[in-house]
Amino acid sequence: MTTKETLGFIGTGNMATALIKGLIKSGAYERNNLLAADKIEASLKKAGEEFGIRCCTSNLELVSESAVILLSVKPQNMREVLEEIKGSIKKDHLIISIAAGIPLKMIREIVGIDLPMIRVMPNTPALIQEGASALASGPLAG
Repeated sequence: MTTKETLGFIGTGNMATALIKGLIKSGAYERNNLLAADKIEASLKKAGEEFGIRCCTSNLELVSESAVILLSVKPQNMREVLEEIKGSIKKDHLIISIAAGIPLKMIREIVGIDLPMIRVMPNTPALIQEGASALASGPLAG
């Protein structure tokens, strides 16, 4: 079953690209429903070329065009990214974070609104589509 909601990846490192590959391969998402943004242009360009997904010129553009926002940035960069996008996040967005060591409470405090959030901890076999992931949701993830 393919979802029609747009999923935007902020960050296109190894784990994000493994997830993108898996979502396309499984048929869960079509390429035209996946977006990506990354401050590292080479990484973003590679993801766009490899998977045929649309690359956004900024995190703000991605947030404005996505129903689901997947935060795939290094933990030390999370605060900066959240501060940048917090004014564009709406209550009907779903936030998914795969950043290690970043609790949902911190994300909610920075963003400043209650919204559905899920924390996912994928493991390294996900890089070859053989992984398992632990999930934890906030009270509004429903």
